[in-house]
Amino acid sequence: MAEITVRTLCDDEVDEAYVVARLSDPSLESIAWRTIAGNLGRTVAADVILCARRGTGPICGVGRYRIETLGSFRPTFHLLQLAAVDISRPGMVATALMTEMLARARACHCSALRLETGLPGVGDTVNLALAAGLCRFHSLC
Repeated sequence: MAEITVRTLCDDEVDEAYVVARLSDPSLESIAWRTIAGNLGRTVAADVILCARRGTGPICGVGRYRIETLGSFRPTFHLLQLAAVDISRPGMVATALMTEMLARARACHCSALRLETGLPGVGDTVNLALAAGLCRFHSLC
């Protein structure tokens, strides 16, 4: 099986990457995607889009992030989107993308990871806090 390579999205790959990006956000319109991709590196808080390929095959993963700096705080890595496609191991594609994105975040001296998701149902709130590492249970018994 060919090795997965991850690199910054090129202008001539925007439409190919859109197909994969839409898998994680079916409401994403092509014009909105082209606007996002067209602004890469052109503004201070621009999104960065990475693409993954297995060998010379088609794009099989897309990761979009932003490095945010607020005031005197250290930068924060903000994961905006992650989509991975593979016939048998999409987790390997996602892992390759996350590994590269987090390496870039560390190189920018980011001290935190930011994710956004829809609000959970009432019964899911504690599990969400536990999964994020924000909650710890302690017992005296």
